[in-house]
Amino acid sequence: MIGIFLRLERGEGLMGRSVAAAVAIFLAVASNVYLAMVLRPRLKYFQMKVDSFDSAAAADPWMARFDRLHARSVRILVLGWIAAALGLILWA
Repeated sequence: MIGIFLRLERGEGLMGRSVAAAVAIFLAVASNVYLAMVLRPRLKYFQMKVDSFDSAAAADPWMARFDRLHARSVRILVLGWIAAALGLILWA
């Protein structure tokens, strides 16, 4: 990914590159930004509300919210990995 950004910085642009590769790279970066700026702060807030995951009750609403958001973050993380791999394959 860094190599791709260095090429773009040098002004090589997307000439001769696939639009699909550019879209895949955009999705990889966008998913990482969404994880860092939106989901991780929410996860930390929910984690703070739960206090201890070991002693939390099964019916704790904060624990349920954390579990749902964590599942979403894992799906988005994997989507970002797949998009990054696809972008690198198509870019080469």
